[in-house]
Amino acid sequence: MREAIRAVPDGAYESEVVADGLDHPIRLRCRITIAGDEMTIDYAGSDREVPRGGINCTLTYTRAHTVYPLKCLLSPTVPANQGTFRPFTIEAPAGSVLNCNQPASVGSRTRTGWHLHPLIFGALEPVLPDRVQAGNGLMHSVHVYGQEEDGRFFNVHFFASGGRGASKGRDGIGRNCFPSSARNVSVEVFESRAPVLVHERNLRAGSAGDGTWRGAFGHGVVFGPLPGYTRPLSFFLNPDRLLFPSRGLAGGHDGPLTEIRLNGASLGADEIGSGQITLTTLRDRFEVTVPGGAGYGDPTERERTLIDADRQAGLAPDGVSG
Repeated sequence: MREAIRAVPDGAYESEVVADGLDHPIRLRCRITIAGDEMTIDYAGSDREVPRGGINCTLTYTRAHTVYPLKCLLSPTVPANQGTFRPFTIEAPAGSVLNCNQPASVGSRTRTGWHLHPLIFGALEPVLPDRVQAGNGLMHSVHVYGQEEDGRFFNVHFFASGGRGASKGRDGIGRNCFPSSARNVSVEVFESRAPVLVHERNLRAGSAGDGTWRGAFGHGVVFGPLPGYTRPLSFFLNPDRLLFPSRGLAGGHDGPLTEIRLNGASLGADEIGSGQITLTTLRDRFEVTVPGGAGYGDPTERERTLIDADRQAGLAPDGVSG
């Protein structure tokens, strides 16, 4: 790891990311200082801890979400061990959203912590352009629970991962969401555990940021009550990227925003409110459109064969013509 750090030019590299937050956006800042074989990551300037909603991070959690992307970036092939992380110093102001004071709530810390890797990649993009990854669509969780007429309770999560961002030389890959290792839940498994019918699940055309290399596409899922189910059906969601998209790098376009629809009508962040969506009739439809990743590089330099392949798959962005 020290050899990998020494290979990066000494200097100070800064970045800023704005995340949706809860009642208001959260601003995160970092300054990465490289001196020889040591690296200091300082989050001074990030917003203060918030009084509710669980989106605060402890310093331990912040450290974990700092060293993991740096390990992937600098020394991906060496097995992780204690020495791997010794060259890093991570600092965050006490009382900030990245180093909260007890008893600040932290139950939804992923809403903040998952924005640290694009903050780090954005800072290091000028000196490691061939290794960083553009922004991701992030993980989204849809949670449904209740009680059926026979008294049986159900309590099921449906994970839906946004597309990953592109890198230099490669389109975004997969529907699993860096830095999480979680993948999307099987529709059949979800339907077998809750009185929910998934009417549609597919990749969405134009749902990724353009670039010389584009992000992985996002996808949409349409839920409804299982035919014959007569009770109100409540979904709970904690969506991200409703306000701020994943960021493109090196001239690549940002990814799209998350979209939430109820019976075809789009719901804004204010309308989603507590995150509860209740379906009361068999005709009701609840739709989550998870965004794809951001692009890398100038979109006008994308290879024609790659554009044609997306068009043939029905996934080319609107306005891309032959």
